[in-house]
Amino acid sequence: IVTHSELILERLATRLVIFDRGRVTCFEGGYSDFLERIGWDGEQRQEREKDDSTSSRATPKFGAKELRRLRAEITNERSRATSALRKTIDELENRIVALEAEVESHNEEMIALASGGDPQRMATLGRMAKEKNGAIESAFSELEQRSEELDRITAEFDVRLSELE
Repeated sequence: IVTHSELILERLATRLVIFDRGRVTCFEGGYSDFLERIGWDGEQRQEREKDDSTSSRATPKFGAKELRRLRAEITNERSRATSALRKTIDELENRIVALEAEVESHNEEMIALASGGDPQRMATLGRMAKEKNGAIESAFSELEQRSEELDRITAEFDVRLSELE
């Protein structure tokens, strides 16, 4: 690919062919590695950055086809990065719902037993409800952590997508 776009170079390039002052140089590595190790001459770099900033305002950074392709890549990468996390969140939500239903069932049975039922069964149900409530709290805590992680990852990909615009 031939480009002057630093964004494309940064994201895609793993090998650079540099044309500078009538010389051709091959550089193995990404664009940021090139800038760190070799870089452009100070004056040329400042002029190039100035030209890039003014031209990027006047014209889009990518062609429509390239932009669609990059967006699709980022979207697919986001899906891969978040799919397991989304599955875990769904499982936690389902577990919480099931545990809450069990607690509700235990509570209803204890209410029925309260008017002269088996005290041992009531005590057992009370312990079971307490254990289930602890499991619910634990699941909610894990759900909160996983949701925050998903939000963080999604925000990172949203930033990458917004950089394309």
